[in-house]
Amino acid sequence: MNFKKISSALVAAALIASGSIAINAISLFTPLTQTAQASTYCKDRSFTARALFQVNVRADRSTSSRIVRVLNPGTYTFNTWEEGQTINDHWTGQPDNKWFRLADGSGWVASAVIAGYPPEGCLPQNMTRERFFNWALGQRGIARLDRNDLRGQCVTLAVRYLQEVYFTGSEKTRPRAYGHGKDVAWGVANQHPNFFEGYTRNGLPRRGAIISFPGPNRQWGHVGIVMEARVFNGVRQIRMLESNWDSRAENSTVRIGGWVNIDGWNAYGGTNGWTNPR
Repeated sequence: MNFKKISSALVAAALIASGSIAINAISLFTPLTQTAQASTYCKDRSFTARALFQVNVRADRSTSSRIVRVLNPGTYTFNTWEEGQTINDHWTGQPDNKWFRLADGSGWVASAVIAGYPPEGCLPQNMTRERFFNWALGQRGIARLDRNDLRGQCVTLAVRYLQEVYFTGSEKTRPRAYGHGKDVAWGVANQHPNFFEGYTRNGLPRRGAIISFPGPNRQWGHVGIVMEARVFNGVRQIRMLESNWDSRAENSTVRIGGWVNIDGWNAYGGTNGWTNPR
């Protein structure tokens, strides 16, 4: 996690110097090497961060957007973040393109002028498929939003994908079940026909497809998210984003594995089928 630098002397100077003038972006002060307290709590996308001087709240995520209010020094609650105009961080001087939305929905504040940071795992409001893939890759013990157990399981990765990319509001945290890894692609196709096409073994899976395998013992199976597909020497193959590929559960790290044959036998016991995103 990135932490922002601030000192008690800087806080005092900022409070005195700001007066009734809202600070737009970049500090004129030289930061000292003391770590600011960042938020460590994120539930339903809410987190807190501190305004150490007056800062502008914008209607959208850029300094050219209309100022809708001004925050006085204090602690504020935000309910999401999004990418926007890049501004040099007030304390580190590093480029920062994150903007925080106030929990009351009144507007956006540049992360660059707020002391605090969304905790790890607090994702942006508009999580597209590609954003999710980039975020999920390398996550250790990935969790889902509707329950606290089953961290790092292959099914957990697939469900978190649905929760972040396709569901909105309270649907993100509503308990859901799709069966074991071998059943998930079929379950998703049947439960979410508005988001995914019918369960199939025809053609090549598309990027973002959920694909299920029976597993060598055919008891639990495995499920992954297709990253790419090809025909190689007449055999259909895919590479997939997957968790618990090493049977380490909460200690498993999400990876993109090597090419897997989906025709005939493979290390996952063959292929059951998949469902393509619409």
